[in-house]
Formats: sequence, C-alpha cells, structure tokens
Amino acid sequence: MDKESYENDLKGFSFTFLELPKFNKNVDELTHIVEKWMYFLSMQKKTSEADLRKIIGHDEIIERAYEELNRFSWNEEEFLTYEQALKYEWDYAASMAQKYDEGRQEAAIKLRRLCFYKESA
Repeated sequence: MDKESYENDLKGFSFTFLELPKFNKNVDELTHIVEKWMYFLSMQKKTSEADLRKIIGHDEIIERAYEELNRFSWNEEEFLTYEQALKYEWDYAASMAQKYDEGRQEAAIKLRRLCFYKESA
C-alpha cells in the first residue's frame, strides 16, 4: 500500500470484506469466484455433493479447500486409511520416477556402446 495515497499498489492483489450473515445466494446464483468463496465460507456444512460439483467447476483451489475441510470430519480410521493411500501414491510415483531415470541411464549406456562399436568397426 502506498504510504502517502493509501492506494493499493499491488497488481493482482485485492481485499474483499465479507459480511457472511448477509450472503444469501443459492448455488445457481453464483456468478464469480468471490461469490463461490463466500458460499464456501458460509454454507460448507450444508453443501450437497451435487452442489459441490457446481461450485467447484474447474477451480482446483476451491476443490482443495473443500477436501481439507472434509478431513476434519473424518474419524481416526478414515484418516489413517487416507494417509496410507496417499503414502502409497507418493511411493509409487517415486518408484516410477526412479525406474524412468534408470531406464534413461541404461539407454544412454547402450547408445554409447553402439556408437563406440560403430566407430571401431
């Protein structure tokens, strides 16, 4: 913020002050991202799965926010199951990346050998 004019000098950055008790739109009336966030903040406990798909649309950030909020309602068993599945995904991705790197190294060695044999022949 500019110290003399008190204007917001940050491009792409804005402040929106919300009065959630006054927000009374339903899912079909949400037209822009600020309204979606307002709905998320005020109605997250009342949102159905069908409405959730409408709200999220293609917005990955709102989807992640709903997922994070949903985790708070899990019991210990559900949370541990989720953690195990997440760990499995990460381990699998890491092992695939390692195998990919090993394959590239092996291919480079074979290519060098092939070039060496062609040059010496």
